[in-house]
Amino acid sequence: MEKNNSSIAFQVLALGDVSSKELLQIVDTVIDYVKSQIEEVHVGPFETTLVGNFNHLMDVVTQAIELAGTLNDQIFVNMKVNYKGVGEVLGIDEKINKHH
Repeated sequence: MEKNNSSIAFQVLALGDVSSKELLQIVDTVIDYVKSQIEEVHVGPFETTLVGNFNHLMDVVTQAIELAGTLNDQIFVNMKVNYKGVGEVLGIDEKINKHH
């Protein structure tokens, strides 16, 4: 089993003349794809956070961006990456459960 050596938070934005309904359709499609590929996912109001193996996460995020690109001509992505070369990163539950 690959170690959880990374966490990635990313936000997909569709640029151009996009209605709220169209934007939500793009975001929901991307989130559904990501959740089908990654076990540890937290969907927030501004970004989606993933925890897992760095290479696998980057592959999934790349595919998610390309998927969004099939739904809108121009996509902008904000992304934060936490990488740990030795050991594992904290999981989502370890970080936020105490606040809920």
